[in-house]
Amino acid sequence: MATWIMLLRGVNVGGRRSLSMQVLSALVEEAGGSEVETYIQSGNVVFVTAGELAADFGEEIARSLRAHVGLDVKVLILALADLEDVARKLPFADPGLDPATVHAFFLDRAVGMEIAASLDALKGPDESWHLDGRVLYLHAPRGIGGSKFARGAEKRLGVAATARNWRTVSELLLRARRHERSGLG
Repeated sequence: MATWIMLLRGVNVGGRRSLSMQVLSALVEEAGGSEVETYIQSGNVVFVTAGELAADFGEEIARSLRAHVGLDVKVLILALADLEDVARKLPFADPGLDPATVHAFFLDRAVGMEIAASLDALKGPDESWHLDGRVLYLHAPRGIGGSKFARGAEKRLGVAATARNWRTVSELLLRARRHERSGLG
């Protein structure tokens, strides 16, 4: 058994692009996932499969979402080891940081530092960021809502991305590890 984390981009945000987590769970099960568990209403899913995940599993879920609910949504899939790596590499090690101000942007594909260097122009005076492979970390002490960096990073990088605050990343990791320990994944 293998444990996976699925992140959907831009669902149930600001009352737009509405998607029931029950519908999403059913689609994941139809595609071969089991022990499906969603977390909050923004397209976070932990599930297991009997073996390795098909390379096009995320695309299959995206096609199902278009067909069943009319949503064109980017779907990113991470193995448990990938999410553990994201947590281990968190560059903002201050234990006093509010997890709501730390974000991980999960990128569709890796980008070079020459492209990422242009992000400095978007950064607020108290913000800090770090790029590691397919993850862009952002510390936005005043929140992500008013962050010029958060609004412009995806376009500047030229890749699809979906962001989660550190509270959500931590909770998904906890749930995925629970699946793994219980023998589900």
